Amino acid sequence: MTGVSYYTKFIQHKKEPKVGVSGKIRCDKNTFYTTINKLGVIKKKSQKKNSFMISKNYFEEIYDNLISLTIPKEYLIEVNKNEILTTVFGDKNEINDIYLLNYKSNILNESSCQLIKRIGLIYQIDISNENNRAIIPKDIWDNLYKSITFFATSPLTASIGSQGFLSLPLYRNQNNSEVKIIRFHIWSTSFKNHIKESAFSIHSHLFHAKSHILCGSIYNTRYQVLESQKESNNSIYEIIWNSTSNNISDNSLKSELKNTKRKVFLTNDDREIYSKNDSYEVDAGDFHVSEFDESKSIGATLFTFNSRNGRVNNSQVIGPYDLEKAPEINYSEIEITGILKKIDKEINYG
Repeated sequence: MTGVSYYTKFIQHKKEPKVGVSGKIRCDKNTFYTTINKLGVIKKKSQKKNSFMISKNYFEEIYDNLISLTIPKEYLIEVNKNEILTTVFGDKNEINDIYLLNYKSNILNESSCQLIKRIGLIYQIDISNENNRAIIPKDIWDNLYKSITFFATSPLTASIGSQGFLSLPLYRNQNNSEVKIIRFHIWSTSFKNHIKESAFSIHSHLFHAKSHILCGSIYNTRYQVLESQKESNNSIYEIIWNSTSNNISDNSLKSELKNTKRKVFLTNDDREIYSKNDSYEVDAGDFHVSEFDESKSIGATLFTFNSRNGRVNNSQVIGPYDLEKAPEINYSEIEITGILKKIDKEINYG
């Protein structure tokens, strides 16, 4: 397939990015070709179906972000970047992503091999988003499950927040020009008693978001928020983040909601429902709320952010007008070993 046809397909499938405070972010041909050169999305005819080439430079970028922001430090003691690059790439400047996902070595230790597989997994998720390609749960789950359990703290936990699901960080790439985040979300009736009823569920995101359903069913409702000087019970709250660490793997992130006293009225669209193999997108700055279909007992999603597709200056939450600020959100830790086994059974045999 030629570069021109990739561009045509790219434009046809991508939604117009969200208009942010700083102005609209558009995708022109220069942006597109910069993206495909960096990611290596032009498929090689000699490769297997759905396989792509990852450049050595992009491999290094994912590696650097993983070891600095996501992978627990105790797993990096015997990991050597130069040794990995030499062993994986040799004198090549690109490598097949399927090779990374199935990587085995008699030279590198297990931590290094699992890190290489995590890089392949992150690249596969990233390239699927860039090409508007579906993520098939069975295609990625085995590697995702093994990666989560291998690079685990003891005990293996995930944090639960105000939106009612567990969140496990998988990847973060953040610099002045671009932000990419990948998180694993778990929904289950088994930890429902840990969730308090909240008047702060309707929210927006800083960056364009896309959710891939791995199992279970998710309801998504979109809202239009209109500011008004008339009497209203609702107000816009700004999210203020505080963290004791730059490492997202320790789940130390906390936030508070500050009332702006800007009165708003809400209207909502029909509730959407998404199930296994489905995906949905939320533009940066748009308000929505996602809920779990409890009749399924368990659900899992990959939730991704990409600033290239849209970004705004602030993420916001809708809450009661008469409060100065919302109660502090504490991200409780839930042990997830048993929950992961249920997800594994649901994806592979459900």
